[in-house]
Amino acid sequence: MEFRRDPAGVALAGREGTWLPYPVEYKRGRPKANDADELQLCAQAMCLEEMLLCTVPEGSLFYGEPRRRTRVALDAALRERCGSTTRGGGSFCPRGKSGWRSPSPIRI
Repeated sequence: MEFRRDPAGVALAGREGTWLPYPVEYKRGRPKANDADELQLCAQAMCLEEMLLCTVPEGSLFYGEPRRRTRVALDAALRERCGSTTRGGGSFCPRGKSGWRSPSPIRI
């Protein structure tokens, strides 16, 4: 995650001016044949937008194999694919069940 000075950004505590979040997702290997990495980056940006009340127009994927960044435009089409992917996630878990177990009580 980086913050870049931008008039459309948000104020950050202890910093002058306004700053726009710029998500950077670091991956070990090479770019995938599918769009999973782009969807993950888009989901992160959408969460940042919700938390910071700003618009995140782009981000980057950094792959370890070519050792370079790939810019990703977080456009309406990618956002729609991201939304439809996450909305379909409910079919993996029965209604009312998250798939996570409650932690056991701590014993001292």
